[in-house]
Amino acid sequence: MNYLLQIEVKVVLEAQEDKINIMQKISKKELALAAKMLELASDQFSNHGCNDVDENVYDGWTLQERQKFVKEFHEWNGDPEEYDETFLFLNDSAIMSFLASKLENTKEQELKQS
Repeated sequence: MNYLLQIEVKVVLEAQEDKINIMQKISKKELALAAKMLELASDQFSNHGCNDVDENVYDGWTLQERQKFVKEFHEWNGDPEEYDETFLFLNDSAIMSFLASKLENTKEQELKQS
């Protein structure tokens, strides 16, 4: 197996382990509640005068992780053409709404698997 393929397989396996660990620590009802709370917070934050997000919320993220997150956001938001790998800034309410959607999708997938 070539080196790059080994790295890719390792990253995928680590991501799957992370998902499994999260799912073991949070119930389906808690996932639904978290999604609802994030969506409520998103609605409130969208009314703020400034919706900038401090860069320190991304401490520990690699550039590739940030790029993947922002790209997924734009795909979810219906504006994939807006993705620019050098412009990785999203406002707070957009992040909350996107994460709420991801949590809701995770909950739905879990229900289908049960």
